[in-house]
Amino acid sequence: MTPRPQIAKQRALLLGSSGFVGINVADALRADGHHVAGAYRGRAPAFFVRGRLDEAVAADLADPGALRAAMSGRDVVFHAAGHYPRYSLDRAGAIATALRETRNVLDAAKAAGVRRVVYTSSIGVLEPGSGAAAAEDDVSPEAPASSVYRAVKWHMERAVSDARRGGLDVVVLRPGGCLGPWDMHVGTGGVVVAVVRGAVTWWVDGLVHMVDVRDVARAHVAALVAPAQRTYNLAGHGVRVAALLRSIAKRYGGAVPERALAPDAALARADDEERAAAPVRGRVVFPRELVDIALSGAPVSDDLARSELGFDPRPLDEALDASVAWFRRTGHLQSTAPHPAALADSQRPS
Repeated sequence: MTPRPQIAKQRALLLGSSGFVGINVADALRADGHHVAGAYRGRAPAFFVRGRLDEAVAADLADPGALRAAMSGRDVVFHAAGHYPRYSLDRAGAIATALRETRNVLDAAKAAGVRRVVYTSSIGVLEPGSGAAAAEDDVSPEAPASSVYRAVKWHMERAVSDARRGGLDVVVLRPGGCLGPWDMHVGTGGVVVAVVRGAVTWWVDGLVHMVDVRDVARAHVAALVAPAQRTYNLAGHGVRVAALLRSIAKRYGGAVPERALAPDAALARADDEERAAAPVRGRVVFPRELVDIALSGAPVSDDLARSELGFDPRPLDEALDASVAWFRRTGHLQSTAPHPAALADSQRPS
């Protein structure tokens, strides 16, 4: 991330403070001197979250009153807790939950007099652009019909558009697939773990975009002083799935099947595996979400973020090294003989 001018210290409420992106955003905000309150629901946040917050406040996305109370006196709200359906099996239910929670957050922010909301979206809302790469305005006029994940993100951005028209200043950030430290629930990095473990039994090719979560977090800090109502793509590095999987296997060990499945076969396989996993809350290596993103993948431009936010994503290999170092630390991967680049990256200042 290119150095930016000093930002006046802000009182921030962070929704999603115990999530992958949220933990890294908390670190980036605190490193820049901002006061960070992390919202939690149910039990108080774990020790590793509490230690990086100035305060913790109870606020459930389903409770508008609690949200308004948590936002009172804040300058900015970071909404990094957008609904993320684990499976792509209930389109209507996922969209309804996403819209209800998003509207609760936006309505509460307006009622509390918050100066700005920074909302973490996804490049999954984009469609191929008229130019060489999709820019911020290249969003489908209708919700993607074939992808629950992309449809959920599309509807959430539509709710943001409504709030903007109502006078609320919302800056939208759209990361690509995030890699790096503090991936507590093994999100996008699950593909890395699966390759190294030799657990990939099938895959589908397509263009995906990967980015280090720490660079995404710094963009959140820079968004504090972005022009009003701005939207930014934070795509990172475009790479074919075939090249990504083979690079992981070569760099860290593991194996992948030689040939990709055809698109229809991959969609059917992902659906079957999700239906089998859902009753026990199991994990699948290639969820329908990832298949949809790969098959709909097209080049994405993040030139605006580079120009206005100083977004400068580190090399993909560094992001992968950081993910592997993290998963070795957590025991998801064997910790013996760590990759030297991963070890070096884990020790460098973030």
